[in-house]
Amino acid sequence: MLAFIVPVKSKKVTADWEIFSQLVERTLRSITNQTSDEYFVVVVCHERPELLFEHPKVIFQSVEFDPPPVQSGNYQYRCDLREADKSKKIMEALKIPSVADSDFVMVVDSDDMISNKIAGFVASHKTSFISGWFADSGYLYFEGEKVIWKLKKGFNQRCGTCQIIKPDILPLFIDYQEGMFLDHKRIQVSENTLLQPLPFPSVIYSMANGENIYMSKVQIRILNRITRKYMDLIRSIIRKSANYFPNFITSRFRKEFGFYRI
Repeated sequence: MLAFIVPVKSKKVTADWEIFSQLVERTLRSITNQTSDEYFVVVVCHERPELLFEHPKVIFQSVEFDPPPVQSGNYQYRCDLREADKSKKIMEALKIPSVADSDFVMVVDSDDMISNKIAGFVASHKTSFISGWFADSGYLYFEGEKVIWKLKKGFNQRCGTCQIIKPDILPLFIDYQEGMFLDHKRIQVSENTLLQPLPFPSVIYSMANGENIYMSKVQIRILNRITRKYMDLIRSIIRKSANYFPNFITSRFRKEFGFYRI
């Protein structure tokens, strides 16, 4: 059985609770679109999002610790606090017996979408010798665009929704040295915990939706202005062109990922 963990940030730190709730609902619709029944979903939150969607495989777990302060320190410090909040919610989910007893867990960011093939793949490939998998390829989606970008390799370096791990190993992937955050870039924490790449593009990383911890519209505009000042931009475009591919959003694609525009 695969347990999906969806940590949801507090209403107090959202830019727009209504829009954020719509993003969460889309994520839950995407997760519950699985072709296999070998899964369940745990949403960990301070406040339950305002949803027009219910599903028997989705349960909600509330937390009692305080959310991160809205205004505290500089931008990076606030991001670190929100990452720590996310990690605390992941650890709370692991305390639930059904999650702790599951074969694997997958943390899904509350605005991303996933392939409906994931639960079936895990159910048919799980063995005692497998520590888990990671999404080496996936899609980047700028909200509102008509084209989605496929990242052929290194997707886990960009997106936090990328690891499927045995529940007893997951805490080892949380880094406490640089704060407290789930290190989604890592694929191994010991000799016996090497994650294997998923053999298909498995995640849509929703970007510039106004609710990402790092990639808000404002931050993207700032980064773009800075990048244009340097000649490295040309080299960056050339370097990325071998790894990024534009894809049209077809009906088949929508069905697999439960994709729709907010």
